[in-house]
Amino acid sequence: MKIHGSGARVVSIAAGIVALGMGGVAQGQANHLLISEVGYDTLDEVEIVNSGPAPVDASGYWWCNGATSPSCGLVTGISTINPALSTASSFSSIGPGEILVLELPAGFLSAPSGELALYRTSSIGSASALEDYIAWGADGAGDVVAATAGIWIDNDFVDVSGLGPGETIQLGLGMPGDQASDYFIGPSSLGVAQSVPAPGAGIAGVGLMGFMGVRRRMRRG
Repeated sequence: MKIHGSGARVVSIAAGIVALGMGGVAQGQANHLLISEVGYDTLDEVEIVNSGPAPVDASGYWWCNGATSPSCGLVTGISTINPALSTASSFSSIGPGEILVLELPAGFLSAPSGELALYRTSSIGSASALEDYIAWGADGAGDVVAATAGIWIDNDFVDVSGLGPGETIQLGLGMPGDQASDYFIGPSSLGVAQSVPAPGAGIAGVGLMGFMGVRRRMRRG
């Protein structure tokens, strides 16, 4: 996901908000990985970003999709980093503002309906272990857990009836990502062309107008 224009730097909303002092990290967590884009049609890729101020070790995290079988898998076991589209290089150290674009097994990001839950531990179904969540096409099996965690609305899902080849589910600029209406469908913008700076780096030159070309999420604290 890019900022377009002369001399543009690629930044995340997370980095921008930290630099501008406009808010805190989702759910009061110091470190938080956010699902910022999902490509399930022909891509089977997902983009995550670290919106926190410190590196995150996601090597013990789990993916779950209740619409597939098997429905869950260790992130390091079923995800492959796409190095051409990622600014982080490993699961064990995702720096502030860094992005990972991950390739998942064919069909894991199920169509025409499914969900994607990211758990910090193997305690699947525990709201306290749930890092992030999104559902599309139909009510997700794990949305009750996400609702309990305060990061989704029960019985809500992104309408993907108009999604075409090469398009992805993307979070709207400045949206908290806690409900389906925060998302839109558009041509894939998975990954970046340059490194994402750490929070505070290179923000002043971009300014608020620069964020108009970025799609990243910060939840309301």
